[in-house]
Amino acid sequence: MESHEDLDEMADTLRERLRKVYRLKGGSLEESLQMGHRVLPRAVLRDGQVIVEALARRGHPLLERTLDTSGVEAARARMMTHLTSINVWDVRKGKLLKVTGVLAFNFLVVVALFITWMVWSGQL
Repeated sequence: MESHEDLDEMADTLRERLRKVYRLKGGSLEESLQMGHRVLPRAVLRDGQVIVEALARRGHPLLERTLDTSGVEAARARMMTHLTSINVWDVRKGKLLKVTGVLAFNFLVVVALFITWMVWSGQL
């Protein structure tokens, strides 16, 4: 990592990728990670926290010396690997099929209950 701008650019890239893949809205990477704590794997959350801590330390002259740039780069690489391996269209299609399946099941239950009621009351 060369400078503060590289760290800012890295955080913006990850935040935009989180927005695209998981539809997490947040003004910063930290807010996006907080919103996605239920949908993101723990390893990705840990890697995100490493980057957020690096962002917090970057302005302080003494704390900036304690930054592990190789650890931050590794965390970024692992997060990007995870985020690029997800097929966004396939995830959205799966959610749509899940909702459609639930609706179809509920419709079948209502029809079965209606037919049972008609048989029970002597209408059918």
